[in-house]
This record gives sequence, structure tokens and C-alpha cells, in this order.
Amino acid sequence: MIVKKRINKRPVLKRPSNKLITKPSIKKRPITKPSIKKRAIGKPSIKKRAIGKPSIKKRAITKVSIKKKSLTTLSVKKFVNNRIVLNTISRKMKGKSVAIVGNSKNILENKYGKEIDNHDHVVRFNWSSTENISEYTGNKQTFRFCIFSCILGRKSNRHPKNIISDYNMYQKFKNLNIIVITANEKLTNDSLNRHAKKHNVDTISNNIYSHYINLQNYNSILKKLKCPYKLKKLPQVGLCATLLICSNRIKPDLYGFDLNYGKTNVGYPWTTVNHKKISHHHDHSSEFKILKYLNSKKLIKIHS
Repeated sequence: MIVKKRINKRPVLKRPSNKLITKPSIKKRPITKPSIKKRAIGKPSIKKRAIGKPSIKKRAITKVSIKKKSLTTLSVKKFVNNRIVLNTISRKMKGKSVAIVGNSKNILENKYGKEIDNHDHVVRFNWSSTENISEYTGNKQTFRFCIFSCILGRKSNRHPKNIISDYNMYQKFKNLNIIVITANEKLTNDSLNRHAKKHNVDTISNNIYSHYINLQNYNSILKKLKCPYKLKKLPQVGLCATLLICSNRIKPDLYGFDLNYGKTNVGYPWTTVNHKKISHHHDHSSEFKILKYLNSKKLIKIHS
């Protein structure tokens, strides 16, 4: 038996070919950007609102959210009330004789009663009374300028004691033009008449008006009258009435005005009570200079 020898054959190494070695043939996938959708540059995700149009609904400019009052604002009410007073004075006094009777005690020096009553219109103030002194002061009255406490029937704290004869005198007045001088801007004609009615003042036969007193307004009247003096404090009721009448080109006759107030006995003609206390709420020296100037220019006539 013939045994064949096992020969270990070495593997024949092939010589490398001159061909370039290439990368494995893996298919290249094209590199793409992530699949997130592009947003336009400058365009945020929030929806654009039109410029100048806020999210709150526009209200019409003419409409105001606050409910309108009957005469809109207080400043308009004051203007309307003061204009009514000036128109009333002009309508009723124009072309007629006017006497303004003050509350000075020096009116008792002359018996002007009949002369005063012969005027078409007679103006009196506050708590003035003609009881038992009518031969000096007269009885007639068509206008009454006063402060608010007179309508209420109570004495003002500024007045001395025991000078008022009758606190209910305003309840007895008939067919009278009552002009209330007030520094309260809320006291309109409507509210004033409600107060008067509540205190038994006749609002039907009497014409009751509110006049808002303002220092600037009265200084502007003095400027129109070419008066060189100015008021530093609110004027007294007597000067208020005089300036309002003069501003309507009406020349009044003044009785019972004391231009030496404080130097003589201070008091009222209807009472024997004298009081030496001078009110510091008014600018007396300027008021006397104004009256003297108006008298010198024949805008008023003062009977002493």
C-alpha cells in the first residue's frame, strides 16, 4: 500500500496590483439640514398687529366714559351763573336810577328816606333793616345782595352779637331780586334755590341768583374801569354790588357808605350796639381808595 505524504502548501501571495485602493462602496447619503421648517427672519411666531392699533378697542374721541352732568363742569356753571347776574342787572337797571344803601351808621346824619325811595331801583345788603329809621334809609328795595347765611336764617360767625333784629326777614320778602355772593363754587342757582325753599324762603315770587366771587374777576372789572388800585382780599358785599353795577355802565347813588371806617364808631344804623372790632377778612384801605376814585371819575355819586 502506497502512503502519500501530506505536504503543507503555503498560500501563494498575490502581488499587489497597481490599482488605487478605494473606500468601500457605501452609498453616500446627501447631508441635508434638519427637517425643521424655516421661519422667515424677522417674522415672529406671534401674529403681527397693525402699528398704532392697540389691542384695546378704540373709543370715539368725542365720547367720554364719565357721564356728562347738566352743565358739564363747575367752571362752566360758575361762568353761567355770573353771566345771568350781570344780564339781570343790565336788563333791569339800564337807563334807570339806582340807589345803593350801605349799612354804615353815618346814614343817620341826614334824612335821605324820600330821596332813596324815589329811585327806580334800591339795593340793600345782608341783614339791613329799615324798621324805625325809614326817614333816614327809606323802605323801598328791589335788589338785595347778601351772603349765604342770610338765606339759611342764621348769623355768620363774622358778625358781632345782638346786631340782627330778625333772622327770618328773608322769609317775608316778596318780588325781590336776591343775589347771593359766595366763594363756594358748588353753590349753583339750582342748589341755592333748593336751600332757600328748605328754609321757607319764597322762590316763586323772588328771583334768587348765585354769584361766585373771585378776586381775579373783580380786579379785571377795576382794570376795565381804568382804576389804578387792586384788591388784595375778597371785597365786601357793598363793593361787589357797586362794581357789578358800574361794569354795566350804570351810575348809582351811594348812601350810607363810611369812607373813614375804623376811625369813627363802627356800628349799624338799626341797632344801638357799637362794635370796635374791624373785620380783617377784607382789604378796607383799598376799598375806600377804589370808591373815592370812582366818585372822582363820576362813575358813582357818594352822598355823605
